[in-house]
Amino acid sequence: MSTPRNYNCILCSKRPKTRDRRKLIGPNNKSLRKCLQQKFFIEHDKINHANSVICNKCRIRCSREIDTNVRCPIQTTISESINDDTEYVPPAKYARCHPCKSPPSIALPIPSAGGGHSQCVVCKRRGPKLVVVPTNARFNIFLDKLIILTVGARCCPGHLCNDIFLPDALDRISHSQSSSIFNRTDLMDLITQIRDMALRGSKRRIDFDTENALTSSDILNLTGLSKENFNDLCSIVQKGNLRDSRTRSVRTCIGIFLTKLKSGLSNKLLSTLFNLGKDSVRRAIASARKYLSENFVPSNLGFNHISREEVNYVIVSLLNCKQIL
Repeated sequence: MSTPRNYNCILCSKRPKTRDRRKLIGPNNKSLRKCLQQKFFIEHDKINHANSVICNKCRIRCSREIDTNVRCPIQTTISESINDDTEYVPPAKYARCHPCKSPPSIALPIPSAGGGHSQCVVCKRRGPKLVVVPTNARFNIFLDKLIILTVGARCCPGHLCNDIFLPDALDRISHSQSSSIFNRTDLMDLITQIRDMALRGSKRRIDFDTENALTSSDILNLTGLSKENFNDLCSIVQKGNLRDSRTRSVRTCIGIFLTKLKSGLSNKLLSTLFNLGKDSVRRAIASARKYLSENFVPSNLGFNHISREEVNYVIVSLLNCKQIL
């Protein structure tokens, strides 16, 4: 008659259930046997016995010990490398060099506006949804009305279009002070902007970008459209896919194309008039023609953009007018 086998845990000496015990023999438990021998001083022969088992609780305990032994050397190495900073010399910190602005001490008899940030400089409305007036808009106000807008002045977003004030907003701006106080930096910036604009204007012969460069009659003679219609067309085109390039803007592109249609001049003459290269004129005409033919013409010209009822209504209205006359 065979004697009953002893399945007590080798570490805690308790007799676990069948599902809660595991044998120590086998290549997968090599680290577990090593931990029992080194940490808990269990004899080698007892560990390698065929009937030696360990319960799940003790096995988890040994696994934690194994993980601790694996992590400890890495942490020690890192801590030693961090503490061993005898030869480390931190880099020298250099203070940022900010240009010193001179105090505002230059008073000039130029009207100014926009002293506060809490209200719109145009309609005087107070509100949180105000935007800072761009530099181009402030400079255009100085050129048009000889009014200096202070840096950081606010306005409503509806008063601006392409970083400049709309004509009605420009008429509503009035000065709040009869003089302006500058420092050397602000005065030099103003002079530099005036110089840059003068240089740009000297290089242009026909300028569609500047608001007052061409009169209404000039635009009508060049493009066949009134100034209001030309501005409406450019505002529609600027919302689409046509973009500014390095040599010309969207307004110049549309102006070149309409001038070509109106006058029939060659690209060589147009390049002389607009101070652009011949290839730039050719690309501008091609871009404007492609965009207008694909996006503007189908929605505004021809019978495709109007219904039959609207055509009949227009014809009947004309006939009624003739009968009355």
